[in-house]
Amino acid sequence: MSIRIENVVSENLTLVYEALDLQAIDSNRLRNLASAQARSIVLTPEQIIAAYPPEPTLVQIDERRVRIATAQTGELPGGLGELLQMQGGGQAQAGKKATRKDVGAAPLWKTALACNELVSGATLVAYGFNYNVEASVKTGSALEAIAGLVSVNQDRVAGAFDGELVSFAATPKLAFRRGQALYDLVLMPAEEQRVRATFNVHFEYDGIALPEEKDLEKSYKGEFKTLTTLLSKLFAGE
Repeated sequence: MSIRIENVVSENLTLVYEALDLQAIDSNRLRNLASAQARSIVLTPEQIIAAYPPEPTLVQIDERRVRIATAQTGELPGGLGELLQMQGGGQAQAGKKATRKDVGAAPLWKTALACNELVSGATLVAYGFNYNVEASVKTGSALEAIAGLVSVNQDRVAGAFDGELVSFAATPKLAFRRGQALYDLVLMPAEEQRVRATFNVHFEYDGIALPEEKDLEKSYKGEFKTLTTLLSKLFAGE
């Protein structure tokens, strides 16, 4: 059975710190982050949310995390989607969602580096990439494909990924470790012939620091290729 990614539903790059002081964040610098003018900024005691055109790119900052994501206007939290539409932001046609088969249309890595500078006094302890995609299976149903994957020998699953198999659940949820990165993959049927895959790549080690921009971009796009390769190998024998 062959499988192919048809839509990148969402993607994000998340930075984790020991602690963040929301009161110390310069809202003027946030408004003009990474050479983009924020369409809107929402400030609450628990978090700061800023949206930048045209995706929009969404920056969420809480007590420990900075999350940089692409989001559909209708999926933005706290009524921010409606606010953007009132201000002329977001998609021109909110009811029509464009499909994307690859990541990187918005340079999340560039925004992440700018956010790291924004909170330069904080100590970074981890960062990660998250991809949420829908993929189509060419024969049979998504439910059958996933059920077949769960029933196979775990050696075959481990062989699809060049790393150590850490866990394997009936969802299925797979956890792998390779080098200093920990990978999580969750699979579930979305439609008759569509599989929803959520893939997380987590980096955490002593003395961690963000790579330079070109290296962070290469890593971000490269790990998405890891996902596409992994799906192809996992479903090759179905």
